[in-house]
Amino acid sequence: MYMQWSNMGQYNWPKENEKQQLKRIANRCGVLLIALLGFMYLISFAFGFLNASNFLPESVRQLQEDATLWEAIQSLTLNLLFYVVAVPLLLWYANRQSNTQVSEYLRFPDISGKEFWKWVLMGIGVVYAASVTGNIFYSAINYLLNLVGFPMQSPDVSVAPDIVSIMVFTLGVTILAPFFEELLVRCGLVGTLRSYGFRFAAIATGVLFGFMHTSFEQVFFAAMMGIYAGFVAAKFRSVWPTIVLHMIINGISNGQAILLSFLDIDLDAVSNELAAGDFSTIRSFSPQELLMQFGLLTGIMLLSGLLMVLGIVGLVKLVKETSQNPAAFRDQPTGSLLTLKEKCITFFTAPGVVVFLAMSVGLSLLNAYSYLLY
Repeated sequence: MYMQWSNMGQYNWPKENEKQQLKRIANRCGVLLIALLGFMYLISFAFGFLNASNFLPESVRQLQEDATLWEAIQSLTLNLLFYVVAVPLLLWYANRQSNTQVSEYLRFPDISGKEFWKWVLMGIGVVYAASVTGNIFYSAINYLLNLVGFPMQSPDVSVAPDIVSIMVFTLGVTILAPFFEELLVRCGLVGTLRSYGFRFAAIATGVLFGFMHTSFEQVFFAAMMGIYAGFVAAKFRSVWPTIVLHMIINGISNGQAILLSFLDIDLDAVSNELAAGDFSTIRSFSPQELLMQFGLLTGIMLLSGLLMVLGIVGLVKLVKETSQNPAAFRDQPTGSLLTLKEKCITFFTAPGVVVFLAMSVGLSLLNAYSYLLY
């Protein structure tokens, strides 16, 4: 009986050690993302405090008189502090803990250009399908919440229709965010968890990436994109396919937001008026103004159509690839004693990760219902 217990203890001990090691890594990941969110909201709070105080010099207060320019300056400063200062510091911390070198993931993957774009295109397919699915569920849930008088508000992604604001918005959304977020998550986090298997690293970091956005509307498609991007980064040990994927998705959204900023027509109101045979709003525009509004709507629809076409083609390629070449999505052998389920349970029950997820849900609620505070 003693020998049986001893053998059982010897058998379970390495497995328990591995769980404890994974939990320590999970806690570091959670703390890193808590620091990321904390830094972002701390900067926003600091700007709000400075705007409401008299600490700013007279030359700066004069800039505040131009609300649009001041908003662009704040946005640029926030982006630079967050992406160029905070994210590299956190990436250094993450890689220091795991001995992952950024240069390893900044190299171009050892594949052909055709193969590179195939994986990018399949990623667009995943994001498109996840976006459509997520929007359906979000709209349905929000419809029910609206019936009881507590609808969620969507994130404000509008941009002022002037060249400075557009340049700052494009820099932040299309260049800085894709590059530095991919480095932090796909190099810092995936690089840390890669030794536990491609699939686990992808699932763990993908879910964290979804909750990083602190938005119920974005969490599902961001998580699905994160899972796919995590697998690609782990498989090729490179962030370039995921950076390009991220830039394309954000670039299309950025283009739509810019075109919408110049649109002077309330589409919902005009649709209701036209359905009732009322053309008063349409008649209020001159022919030149109507032509411009039509051009803007055409551009928005073309960008939506481009995303749909790329998404459908990407999904077809993804289905074809999984059926004809399943080895492309095969996990790496790790020698781990834990199953995928055990790894996920261990990771997502780590205190650091639990606190981060709770913090993200709380901030998502605050963003969704901030209108109740005013």
